[in-house]
This record gives sequence, structure tokens and C-alpha cells, in this order.
Amino acid sequence: MPGPASVIEAPLNIGFVGRKEQTGHPAQKPEKVFEPLVAMTTKEGDVVLDPFCGAGTTGSVCVKMGRRAILSDLSDEYTSLAENRLGLERQPLESLKNFLKSSNTSSLSSREAACTIA
Repeated sequence: MPGPASVIEAPLNIGFVGRKEQTGHPAQKPEKVFEPLVAMTTKEGDVVLDPFCGAGTTGSVCVKMGRRAILSDLSDEYTSLAENRLGLERQPLESLKNFLKSSNTSSLSSREAACTIA
């Protein structure tokens, strides 16, 4: 019977994050953990909501896999980590309407079209 052990074959332990991925978040997970989850539950162009984005790992994976992401976090410190990691700036909640409506993202940069932080 399939289960988490047969689906995710990356260590979940903190500290197994590659040097290129490290942001300083105390509980950051490796991108390899999120890649199969995003692949199994979405298709290219889908929007993924991560209301507890922490270091922005979900957003980073979504950008690489052709998904769009809306990221937020209660912690200003963690939201700043995600902004720096993804090269984005926080957007007002009103801008989410335009982000969600925009199927044609040619007027946005590739990063803005793929990911927004509210």
C-alpha cells in the first residue's frame, strides 16, 4: 500500500537543506520534499496557496515547476526571508485579484507571473 514513505524519499530533518537553499529559517525543509507533493497535486499553471510560507520553499518549487504561488506568513521575519529568496516584494491583498485573473501574464515579469507574496 502506498504511503508517505514510498512517495517522499527526501529527508525531512532540519539540517538537510543544501547550501544553495539555506535561508536561516529554523525549520526549513528541502525543496526535494515539496517537489513530489506539488507534482502530485497540481498541474502546470495551477495556483498554490501557502499561508505559512516560512522561507518560501513552496514558492521556489512552484516557480521551478511552472506553477503559480501565493505566499504569506504571520511572521514579518519569515516573509522577508521568502521575499529575499524569491526576489519579490510584498503586494497588497487587492493585487491578488489581478494575479488570479491574469491568465495572460505577458505584462508581468516571469517571477511576478509565477509567485506573489501578500
